Amino acid sequence: RIRVHAPAAQVAPHVPPRQATVTPDGPDACVLTSAGGWTRQFLVWAALLDHELTVLDPPELVAEARAVGDRLVRAQPTSSGSAGSAVHSASDAS
Repeated sequence: RIRVHAPAAQVAPHVPPRQATVTPDGPDACVLTSAGGWTRQFLVWAALLDHELTVLDPPELVAEARAVGDRLVRAQPTSSGSAGSAVHSASDAS
């Protein structure tokens, strides 16, 4: 489950029912519950809703959010203009 720091009425139009349910959590937040269990794709999709998020559970999703966030931070250019050392190009995979 992921708390989105935006009203349910603002988030719900962007959430296909096959993807997740949106439950109000006070006037300024809502909770997304994945319709098919959590996945990395669900996490990234929720982040692309472009609102602040709090990953609630399960613990594996919390850990995955941390790992994806760390990876994105390392992808930022350093002052020398190159990306962090942990980022590789697609050609590195072959």
